[in-house]
Amino acid sequence: MSDLKKLVQYTWRYLSPHKGIILLFLIVYFINQMIDMANTFLIGAAIDSMLLAGTMEAIIRFAVLFLGLNLFSFVSCYIAKVGGQKAAEVARLEAKCQISRHVEKTSLGYCGTAGSMSFMQRLNRDSAMLVFFVINSIGEIPGNFLILLTALTAVFRINTVCGIAALVELPVIIGLYMAFRKRLLERGRECARKCEQENRRLYELLADTAHIKKNEIFPILEERYKEAGEESIDAIVKSTRMEFVYSIINNNMDVFLKVFLFFYGGMSVIRGTMSVGEFTIIYSYFSLVTSSCTYFLNLGKQIQDHKAYYERLKEITDVPEESNGIMQLNHINEITLSNVTFGYNETDTVLQEVSHTFRKGNLYVIGGGNGCGKSTLISLMLGMYMEEYQGNITYNGYSLKDLDMRTLRREKIGVCEQEPYLMEDTVRYNMIYSNDKKEDDKLMTLAYHVSFERFLKTSEQGLDTLAGEGGNALSGGQKQKTALIKAFYKNPDVLVLDEPTSAMDAEGQERLIKYLGEIKKDKIIIVITHDEKMMDAADEVVRMQKVQ
Repeated sequence: MSDLKKLVQYTWRYLSPHKGIILLFLIVYFINQMIDMANTFLIGAAIDSMLLAGTMEAIIRFAVLFLGLNLFSFVSCYIAKVGGQKAAEVARLEAKCQISRHVEKTSLGYCGTAGSMSFMQRLNRDSAMLVFFVINSIGEIPGNFLILLTALTAVFRINTVCGIAALVELPVIIGLYMAFRKRLLERGRECARKCEQENRRLYELLADTAHIKKNEIFPILEERYKEAGEESIDAIVKSTRMEFVYSIINNNMDVFLKVFLFFYGGMSVIRGTMSVGEFTIIYSYFSLVTSSCTYFLNLGKQIQDHKAYYERLKEITDVPEESNGIMQLNHINEITLSNVTFGYNETDTVLQEVSHTFRKGNLYVIGGGNGCGKSTLISLMLGMYMEEYQGNITYNGYSLKDLDMRTLRREKIGVCEQEPYLMEDTVRYNMIYSNDKKEDDKLMTLAYHVSFERFLKTSEQGLDTLAGEGGNALSGGQKQKTALIKAFYKNPDVLVLDEPTSAMDAEGQERLIKYLGEIKKDKIIIVITHDEKMMDAADEVVRMQKVQ
């Protein structure tokens, strides 16, 4: 049970905010269990009463009581079903949000190597499976234990021999669990790993259709997917085979015990040492004992299955969060790099002893060939790799590691990537994270500075134009201009633009360069570009060289 304890303790962080609704679910669940037990006893008692009394009054009395109990059971079952489902869904949502928030706070290096597809699968499947299992277990384990104890007690009181027969199942449960525990865990892990790999290959096959068609690599990707699919099928078959062997023992045991009950109970009824009602109660309670034993028999396997989900999630949540300081800045006037060295691994040094100061009121252009570390330099300045670099990076003289960089990035820094990712919403929403139209005039003014206003005016939907998934409903230039307007609207102290004119015509380039010159007096503007016109407009060009 130590494994189950780990699962519950891990999942409780997501369940605890909703413990009220979970408590209601448990109370109603136990009421239903007691009603089921009472129904079984009531049916047996009714049979004996009808056989002995043989009156309509006895039939009506038991029918009314049975109907009343089951109507109450129906209402309570509805509450338990809806309440339990809601508890599970809100906990699942809480788990996804908390784990996603944790990933956002980990090193960019970890996020990049782990892969978004892996995160998505673990969040969508593993977290849901684990949350549902724990919520159900919280109710089912004590509920089945109560049923087992009550049913065994009732069977023993009616007939000792039948009670002893029911007890025979318990050592079998323990032995079976101990024999299969390790192998079930291994099969569960392997199955989950192979299924995840298959999903990654399917994502690879469908993620970028344009790239696949341009390079005609569909046959290669299809072959990779088929190989992963075959490995997944093999793992599933092996896991299914193990599960069947595990369960067949329980099913056969149930059959043998019921055959014994028919012979022994039937003979007892014929001899008059057991009434028909008592036989009915014993048979029903015997089934309850068997179902409860089956539950605990399967619980061990379920724990091992869900332990695999738990360990896969824990691989994410155990990754330490990056440090984030607490110091706040009202304004950013200066960013200084002193002897900064960085590499993505021990043998791949991208930046070597880089020193430079960026001051407010200037437009800086960072130039250099591919692989010289331009984007890496920006990532370091923005606090994307808080622990991995050597040297010192300061804002207004304060170390980057002492500053609350999350707040600075949110409030004081604006970034436009070369290939921006847009959300599946309107162009307006992607500019201001809202569809409130009160800022439309300001957005159209900003659109003029990047030559985007003509598209917005002539487009039927204007700012309500849908960007599509990842922005795929827009051209590369339209995506870039949308991202530029988002950065300008933020009015940050630091503005970082990566190849902002790469998809612009000459008019757009001129307007952008002119606008940057107008707003630079109270900003630090850093542009990564090969554009000669942008370099000519810069106050300083920082030329970088690839580390040899």
